[in-house]
Amino acid sequence: MNTTLKKTVLKHALRNVEKFYHSGSRTHIFFQPNIGSLGVKGFGSFADEAYSNYSQNLTEVLSKLESNELSRALDLILDGPRGIEARREIQIRLPREIKQQLRTKANAEKMSLSDLVREMIDSSMPYTSANEELEQWEKKFESSFGSEKESEETTQTDNLESLSFRLSENRFEDIERVAERVNMKTAKFLTKIIANNAELNNPILACR
Repeated sequence: MNTTLKKTVLKHALRNVEKFYHSGSRTHIFFQPNIGSLGVKGFGSFADEAYSNYSQNLTEVLSKLESNELSRALDLILDGPRGIEARREIQIRLPREIKQQLRTKANAEKMSLSDLVREMIDSSMPYTSANEELEQWEKKFESSFGSEKESEETTQTDNLESLSFRLSENRFEDIERVAERVNMKTAKFLTKIIANNAELNNPILACR
């Protein structure tokens, strides 16, 4: 029974796993939070290397779990997000020159544009589950965005280009909460984070 259960958990954990990219260290990360007390992670300079490391670490952790722990892990995985399929697709519109700058940076760092955008979001608002920390981020963005209300977009629409990326449901909910606090729609809130981040890293854009 334990062997069958272990194989079932392994199968679902290999499919339902979150992937992140840390551009500062150029590290790919796979993470499954529902197994063991600290979850299971895999790291690597390339995505396939990180996934292989995750698979090895996962197998090792599962070999040490009792039947009740395996059952709990399986229930959490099946009740939770289904990996990339559970991510919510977000679409924003950026000025053409900013999107081009992001694409150039992504190509230079050998990563996808979506991974770069998620890294920018993570650097501006790191992951947290503590209400106290979320409140700090709320105050930060209230100050930096001036608690502005929804207004007409001043950039000419013919200079805007769409950009799509995905966020996990939990991540989206955290960001949505902060966006509501600063009285902005979530898509516009994310647009400002990405545009501000791009401008801070590009003196030409910052001086427009």
